[in-house]
Amino acid sequence: MKNPSVVLVAANWAWLRGAREILLVGVDYRGGHPRMIEPYARAAVGWAGQYERPVPARIEAAFRQAVAAVEALGGRLVNVSPGTRLRAAPRECWHEGRHRL
Repeated sequence: MKNPSVVLVAANWAWLRGAREILLVGVDYRGGHPRMIEPYARAAVGWAGQYERPVPARIEAAFRQAVAAVEALGGRLVNVSPGTRLRAAPRECWHEGRHRL
């Protein structure tokens, strides 16, 4: 499977294991991520600056496609991450409604 997000790999695995309601937690695409501890703090992490920019169109498209596929098969894939910048997945508040994490 090839796609631009490890989150979609995890969602796909959850679907294949029987989950029919998938809640995305921590999928915010915002900056300000924690830093590594010494002696690793100066090592390149591979995502430097990536989350300070708008969500790339290819990632939005991949999430839109995933949401549509899950819904077409009778499931739900929603983002419950507060303050998310990802627009492609429907947003819900985890502490309201039927979601009680």
